[in-house]
Amino acid sequence: MNRIRMMTLRVIRLYIRDRQTVLFSFLSAFIVVALFVLFLGKAIIGDMMTALRGTFQEEKLLYLTYLQMMAGILGMNSISLSSGAFTTIARDFEERRSDSFLLTPMTAWELVVSYFFGGVFVAYGMSIFSWILSYTMIGALTGYWLALLPFLQICGVLLPVCFVSSAIILLFAALVKSSSAIGVFTGVAGTVVGFLSGIYISFKTLGEGVEKAGSLLPFTHFIIWMKQLVLVPAAEQVELPASVLELMYDEFSANPVGILGLNVPLWGTLLCGGAAAVLCLGLAAWLLQKRLAVK
Repeated sequence: MNRIRMMTLRVIRLYIRDRQTVLFSFLSAFIVVALFVLFLGKAIIGDMMTALRGTFQEEKLLYLTYLQMMAGILGMNSISLSSGAFTTIARDFEERRSDSFLLTPMTAWELVVSYFFGGVFVAYGMSIFSWILSYTMIGALTGYWLALLPFLQICGVLLPVCFVSSAIILLFAALVKSSSAIGVFTGVAGTVVGFLSGIYISFKTLGEGVEKAGSLLPFTHFIIWMKQLVLVPAAEQVELPASVLELMYDEFSANPVGILGLNVPLWGTLLCGGAAAVLCLGLAAWLLQKRLAVK
């Protein structure tokens, strides 16, 4: 157990020391925030103000829009955060450090577990940091502060989100032999998740086909869960009518989408996402142990 702890700390330290990797891990989040602040957010708020005929304060709509935006970004950004830590795996194989580790009492299984724990802790720690920072900025910009309970609930949900993203990225890291390939995959995956999970544009606009495709991604359901966790108490806080909240659910892709059009409840889709993550983790562990045995 001590060997796993020490190797996990190594993965975390290597990630933190690489400032360039840390910066690029947040790049996708910066881009989405800029898009919302400059274009998408204003368009959504403009449409809602028109529908409400100016009967609702724009600051309250900004508050709700930014909250759901950050819920989506946190889910999407867990991919890039975990991949930054998993580049360590590819580098260890490239520079043949894995050979040296296996000359110690550490087993291949312990090494794989250490890599995974390192990725989860990095993704979760940086996600919590992002959530605290965005929570503070939203409150400062709008004058409204989310209650403590939903804030803590998002902190709790981020843990399984990071587990899922780490399991998927670990599987890809086990399949490739280049650290640069992981970065390319992360960039593509972040873009795909951004569209198919309804972060950039709502499912109402993208259509039923995109919604069904997005329903196959575990991130979609976790993001919907987080959006609901923040929108419901925030709507009560600003005294938003229930009819307007339903409109926001459509605009923000916060309604459960089931799986391929099937009416599966949100808790069921979340369980399916967790099962898919466990499967990815098992395959990744088997592939990495196989590669280490060849060494």
